[in-house]
Amino acid sequence: MKLSAIVGILLCQTINAVSMRICPDMGLAADFAVIAATTITNSDLTAINGDLAISPGVALSGFNTFGMINGAKELGTGIAGAARMDITTAYDYLAAVALISKNGRC
Repeated sequence: MKLSAIVGILLCQTINAVSMRICPDMGLAADFAVIAATTITNSDLTAINGDLAISPGVALSGFNTFGMINGAKELGTGIAGAARMDITTAYDYLAAVALISKNGRC
């Protein structure tokens, strides 16, 4: 019984350590519900409950008629650019971790 408890604790610690390593710092991107590089186009009934960022583009269309944005809009601003860079960094990190995991090295 003691051995199974120790194994369970070690397993939980290992899972937590791996999870912490896989979760990247989202930086400014964590503050946004939607981030895009050039444009965000809506063609259906849509509600975005959070902020959105577009950079370097500024095109946002289709929300007046079909959708609503319940948050701030950062269109082509420095904040939008920084958020897009942060989400790209996080994506690249996760893609690399997935590749390592797939190859059995993780």
